[in-house]
Amino acid sequence: MRELMPGPNQMARMRVQSGTVRILITSENDDLALHTLQCLNLAGLNALVATPDVRRSRCRLSRACLGVIELPENLTRREAIGFFRTQAVQLGVTHVVPADITQTRLLAAIHSQIAPIVSFPLSDSKTISDMDDKSRFAELLQQLGLPGPRFTLLRSRADADHHSLGEDVVVKPLLSEGGKGVRRCRMTTELKAALAGTPTFPAQPLLLQEYIPGEDIDLTVLADHGRITHWTIHQRSGVGPGGENGSLIFVDNDEVLRLGWKLIAATGFHGLAHIDMRKDYRDGTIKFIEVNPRVYGSIHFAAYAGVNFVALGLELAADSRMLTETRQICGAVHPPSTLLRLLFCNKEKLQLFNLATFRALRQAVCDPLPRIASVLQRCGNQMPRNPWKRHGRPQQVAQRL
Repeated sequence: MRELMPGPNQMARMRVQSGTVRILITSENDDLALHTLQCLNLAGLNALVATPDVRRSRCRLSRACLGVIELPENLTRREAIGFFRTQAVQLGVTHVVPADITQTRLLAAIHSQIAPIVSFPLSDSKTISDMDDKSRFAELLQQLGLPGPRFTLLRSRADADHHSLGEDVVVKPLLSEGGKGVRRCRMTTELKAALAGTPTFPAQPLLLQEYIPGEDIDLTVLADHGRITHWTIHQRSGVGPGGENGSLIFVDNDEVLRLGWKLIAATGFHGLAHIDMRKDYRDGTIKFIEVNPRVYGSIHFAAYAGVNFVALGLELAADSRMLTETRQICGAVHPPSTLLRLLFCNKEKLQLFNLATFRALRQAVCDPLPRIASVLQRCGNQMPRNPWKRHGRPQQVAQRL
């Protein structure tokens, strides 16, 4: 294994750009679309972005964005196939990268029908559904004999009084992103209040899990039909200003990787998966919590640490025999907002800087507008106009490309 210099994936850039390539990122989640675009930018690649809200998308402010087009919502499979084929004709799109679970599920179902566009590597629809649905994933862990928290499915409010998980539990929707709707309840009264405050319950069941006292540790993998080709393991260190990602610490952990290999091999998973795990303080064991079979919120941190999953995924889609060998840089990655705060309170300032943190800082300096827009949005102001980017309907973007 070797760490690539000066960027996290120069070889991926050269191989992907060896022909005429135009990448389209599709997402209804602007954060995930922007992080995907940032990963491509680190590999020296630019991309188009398709999103339902063109005007509010921060992607259009990035120098790496070739343009933003309108993504119709609630497309049927037939309509989606027509949409992607149209982008191939009008905009010359050759590759598509889904950056949220809705688009991942959709492309998993139709990726073989959108030629000549090449899709980012994806598992079949059933495997993605088994991974994404938290109840089905918990059942899958039981079937495979892999460690996870005890659980039960809540179908009525009366179920809050009839479970054997103890009083300290976690309740969560079966399908959600970014921790939305997840609540820890330390007493039965808190659990009942949480159920009463969930308007979709009991029409939509909820998953109840025992709370695992311990610390989070996350494994991200890129897999080629059940074989892990690239991975990172990280732990979170705090939360940045405004709820942004704080620092991530990339570590080696053989047990986490061993369990990840078992899951990926048993399911034959293909593509990108971010696996949430937890180290149980009671016995020191590692337990699975849930899996996101899609682009995840801190994917750009992995690229800063030397493993650019987006660029590597495009390599895998092109030719699995020619994958770049690279591994993570162990240590902390500090985003600019957290780095600034740490500089004021840390006496040994030089220890804060490493290659990964330098990459994060360089990208923020060279492509500042998306970050400025994020700050303005949190403050309730309008986004700034982009002085150099193009966006609009597909026909308008096509005329400018």
